[in-house]
Amino acid sequence: MKRKLLLILIAIVIIISGIFISKLLMSKKELPKKVQSTLEKRYVKADNLEFGKFITTINGSGRVEAKNSVTVYAETSGLLESGDLLLREGNEFADGSLLFKIDNTEAIYSLKSRKSSFLKSLGNTVSMIKSSYPEKFKSWQLYFDNFDLERDLAQLPDLSDTKFKVFLATTGILNEYYGIKSDEYKLKKYSHNVDFNGTIKKVYLKEGSYVNSGSKIADIISSRNFEVTIPVKSSDVRWIDDNATVIVYAENRKWNGKVIRKANSVDQTTQSINTVVEFECNKDNRIFEGEYVSCSFSTKDVESFKIPRKAIVDNNKAYKVNDGKLALISVEILRQDNDFAYVLGIEDSDLIVIESLPDAYEGMKIEIIK
Repeated sequence: MKRKLLLILIAIVIIISGIFISKLLMSKKELPKKVQSTLEKRYVKADNLEFGKFITTINGSGRVEAKNSVTVYAETSGLLESGDLLLREGNEFADGSLLFKIDNTEAIYSLKSRKSSFLKSLGNTVSMIKSSYPEKFKSWQLYFDNFDLERDLAQLPDLSDTKFKVFLATTGILNEYYGIKSDEYKLKKYSHNVDFNGTIKKVYLKEGSYVNSGSKIADIISSRNFEVTIPVKSSDVRWIDDNATVIVYAENRKWNGKVIRKANSVDQTTQSINTVVEFECNKDNRIFEGEYVSCSFSTKDVESFKIPRKAIVDNNKAYKVNDGKLALISVEILRQDNDFAYVLGIEDSDLIVIESLPDAYEGMKIEIIK
């Protein structure tokens, strides 16, 4: 029994000793690797960076909108008539075209009637001027002689004399004159001319319809001048000048544009500054409202060192080579584009690592690749 117990104890001692010796041997084998890791040498790309002025680009995208988008209303009542084109969706018009007109026959005859009455009053007034204000007779007689029922009333002769102006007011001639000028202005509202090149987007009333003042006629948009709103990071927008040039492109088409305005507040949804670009197209290089385009902004000069983005460590650091070893330095990043970071905090004499170094650390021995 004692012999059996002794054998069990010896076996336990042997097992424990084996485990201990095994762990000891493993630790001795790992030690050389650790030492070797500390002493290993990496080959890296490094160079002296030059301080300079760099023109960078900022890219973004957005949806195209017509620069001019107008809902046209009738300003008078009457029968709607066609202008230089039919009121149909998709029809295009040129700058200065007559979009539509409203029958003005009655308004024209009413205006001519008022002018005829005015001419009679003017003749009587000129006779009174001849006797009461002979020094002013010549100019008023000339005004009467040049009167034309078919043309807008010309401006009245000089009215700087207060006494003479009161005299005219008592004759009623001034009241008639300004009443006619008001009717002439209203007559122009019977026709609607456009002041840009564009297209009819939507039609609410067609030719032959009777319209009242305030009736909605059509929606029209410009077909050559467009705008696109690009969200730009608040950290980048300061690098974009007012009137900065912009390349606008979509698929195989390209246009030249410029910045026309920037928002003064941050968009809460995108946390960016909305920057509006204007550009123009022609019939040979068309674009349509609602299309998505990309924009490339030319920025102000960035005075800095230029380093590949992949060489930036921990967002604001970079490695330099010092006596064959890596040293970590802090840099101030002014801005970044897709490939490069533009930084301060580097000396001209610094040898800066210009590639990504996974698992690198300060003090690592390196050799520069020539």
